[in-house]
Amino acid sequence: MISAHDHPPGWDTIHGLFERRRRAAPDAVAVCHGGTARTYAELDEAARGLAARLRERGARRGGYVGVLLDRSPELVVALLAVLKSGAAYIGLEPAHPSRRLGVVLRDAGAALVVTRTDLARLLPGDAGPVVLVDEPAAVPTGDGPPAAGARPEDLACVVYASAAAGRPGVMVEHRCVTAFLAALGSRCGPGHPRFAGSTFDAVVGDIFGPLTSGGAVVLPPPGTDPPWLPDRPPSACGAPETTSIAVTAGRPLPAVEVYVLDADLWPVACGAVGELYVGGPTVCRGYLGRPALTAELFGPHPFAREPGARLYRTGDLARVLPDGRLEVVGRTDDHARTP
Repeated sequence: MISAHDHPPGWDTIHGLFERRRRAAPDAVAVCHGGTARTYAELDEAARGLAARLRERGARRGGYVGVLLDRSPELVVALLAVLKSGAAYIGLEPAHPSRRLGVVLRDAGAALVVTRTDLARLLPGDAGPVVLVDEPAAVPTGDGPPAAGARPEDLACVVYASAAAGRPGVMVEHRCVTAFLAALGSRCGPGHPRFAGSTFDAVVGDIFGPLTSGGAVVLPPPGTDPPWLPDRPPSACGAPETTSIAVTAGRPLPAVEVYVLDADLWPVACGAVGELYVGGPTVCRGYLGRPALTAELFGPHPFAREPGARLYRTGDLARVLPDGRLEVVGRTDDHARTP
């Protein structure tokens, strides 16, 4: 077992951490896009307004809201608004075909979709209610009905792997994300500007990372990639099932536990190849609507101090090197993981 931390960081909601930063520095820049910028106070005001609209259309704690937006300030507002409404977001990529978007929305049972007028045409006909972020006439004058606030153990999002249409949605709780962000912040440092990546897989670190640590999200112009990402850890590996990155440069993030085990769940000798398992507070709840698959890959944690803890079976083959670093050498099924 490799563990970089004995005790997990405190759990919270994502938007709760953001609101702390807004109270601490309301006039600090939160989002940069082209020649424009939004402060923490402005971003929070926009998110609260949209959250009220979402609640009026049926968003609630325990529900799901699709978000179909490109990398824009509206995306940041929409993600925070969904979380503030109590619901969990489902990231929908505009580059995906309408059929794929429909499969995800039906699988998740999304109550509604947040999008923009120019992107709404991409949705299938049975997508359900749509809330347009660029529809000023729909903005309410008040904050709308009160929300049943999300708790750290509630879902923040359901992640569908961007490159594999047949993979189930991974249920990610708020506390998993905040534990990951605390670990990432300790490795990368707080308050840095961070370029937002081009897929929803990057949202957790690239958008929520800076917004919960006092930094700024930098959104590149459409169709361009950031030329340099200085704060992304080198040699990182992970999966949605472990929230995001679990290992960087052969070392687990703080609070992340990494085990190399044999078929009987016993640790293998240093240098021997075994299957990689991940434990700790970043391990997600499981697969939406797939209890059998969840039970297969998220099993009881045989080494945990706390009852009910689980290990995620990654399917990666790995070994621990003499210097303590982890090396992934392949897959149990002889196929590389699809990112």
